[in-house]
Amino acid sequence: LTAPAPPNSPFTRSLAPLSSSSPSPPPSTQVIEPDEGVVAQLVSMGFGENGCKRAAVANANNVEASMEWIFAHMEDADFNEPLPPPGTTPPADAATGAGAGGGGDGPNPEHVMMLTSMGFSDVHAAGALKATDNDMERAADWLFSHSDDLDGAVAALDAGAAAGGGGGGGGGGGGGGAAAALEGGPATY
Repeated sequence: LTAPAPPNSPFTRSLAPLSSSSPSPPPSTQVIEPDEGVVAQLVSMGFGENGCKRAAVANANNVEASMEWIFAHMEDADFNEPLPPPGTTPPADAATGAGAGGGGDGPNPEHVMMLTSMGFSDVHAAGALKATDNDMERAADWLFSHSDDLDGAVAALDAGAAAGGGGGGGGGGGGGGAAAALEGGPATY
């Protein structure tokens, strides 16, 4: 059981819908343009303009968060590449797509980057995103809940994809299913 957060908790406020006089588009379709003042501030610190624009967009034009983002991503191969035009998706890096197997477009490169910044490998991050339909928060939870054997968990995902996926867990039926699988070879479903 979990208790609801107090009314003045920051968690409650972040989950409450924002009320405004005009409806805004959902966050996934909203395009953030880099604020020229924020970019100028970051450029004055000695960083490249394109990297500063990327940082501003990635952090909703927050100067402090953008500076932290720059320090975390200044070694990225595409750090000083120009921003793609609004409404287009940048091509996925071959390294981040490795091991993704099937499943549409593969893992979201930005999500892979965020998970690898938490200390997970590209393969583990890509596997977690694959297991959670590219949901960043669920993927992080998946990684932490499988941290005792990430290699095995990712291998099981790849094996499941190679075998045609699966329909979920099932319960083993009348109680002896797991023991029968161990004693008598592969279980029959």
